[in-house]
Amino acid sequence: RHTRSIAGLTYTFNIINNEKSNSVFNYGMKPVIYSSLENKVSGQGWVRADARTISYFHNAYRRLDHGQRISLDSSYHLGSSDSDEPAPEA
Repeated sequence: RHTRSIAGLTYTFNIINNEKSNSVFNYGMKPVIYSSLENKVSGQGWVRADARTISYFHNAYRRLDHGQRISLDSSYHLGSSDSDEPAPEA
């Protein structure tokens, strides 16, 4: 949950501990965002974020199966995106 955004700043969102080694984010899929304020003003619901960069890669955390490593390539993955908070409309 992200609250009280400041217009003109860049925010980075990380989603950690994904188990899949590949992701639709590698092929251009953008994350979705929801603004309660925008919904009250215009009725707009979930929309694709205008993300500048989207990355999906393995991180340092390893998956374990009952205390045993599943395989050498058993790391979790991280999805990361950068988005600029739009300036308020005049």
